[in-house]
Amino acid sequence: MNRRNLLLGLGTAATLSGAASVTGATFTNSVTPAETDFRVIAEANVNVNGVYNSDTGADFVSTGNTTNDGGVNFTQIDSSNTDQLPAAHAQGSTASDDLTATLAFKTDDADSENFSPFLEIDNTGDTDVENVGIYFEASDGTNGFGGDTSANSGDVATSEVIQAIEFNVGSDKISTDNLDGGDDPGSQQVANTVNIPSGTSVDVELDITPSALTAGDIASAAGDADPFSGGVDDIDLVDSISIGTGPNTTS
Repeated sequence: MNRRNLLLGLGTAATLSGAASVTGATFTNSVTPAETDFRVIAEANVNVNGVYNSDTGADFVSTGNTTNDGGVNFTQIDSSNTDQLPAAHAQGSTASDDLTATLAFKTDDADSENFSPFLEIDNTGDTDVENVGIYFEASDGTNGFGGDTSANSGDVATSEVIQAIEFNVGSDKISTDNLDGGDDPGSQQVANTVNIPSGTSVDVELDITPSALTAGDIASAAGDADPFSGGVDDIDLVDSISIGTGPNTTS
């Protein structure tokens, strides 16, 4: 696989009041706020920008980026304000090394939600960038799934994680959609890829489907904490995603 990667660290934290969390390093359940914290390493001539700022009205979301503590503040989410979920925020750029992307949602939410556009990929080079996909990979080349997933002896199936968190360009899913060959990045298959001509950009939508996650597995990973405590527990579902060329595809 001839892949040039843009690496995004993802985390997830959880509040057990009936919501779930998705973070650059962790996720969570029944009210578990999910944090997603993307730390991005972009290849030459390609920049990734955070472009989703519409949820800044929530009590726990601040404008700004990693340089000024902007984004979703997961420690402020508890049973008193989970009605404001889901919430998302993305701002900054890999060009200036200050991209912040955060997300929080309830795992017991029956409805899917999309955040569009969430990220923007710019091709600033003189040549086209072809066959770009998004897969779950860490900076050291290992899988980017978290410690609480089946990829790392945890409770939550990675086959559910890839359906709960999807990245799309238009109507095409460009993130991992098949793990029949295994969880390693070289075995993951994305549904589709996208081409980015020189001097242009594409918008990437983030779609979440909480019902794809088995509630009991999430609760077990979170330690079956008291759902009325309002506290925050961390469970690790996703550590990083990679944006690069030449991934395996299901088509």
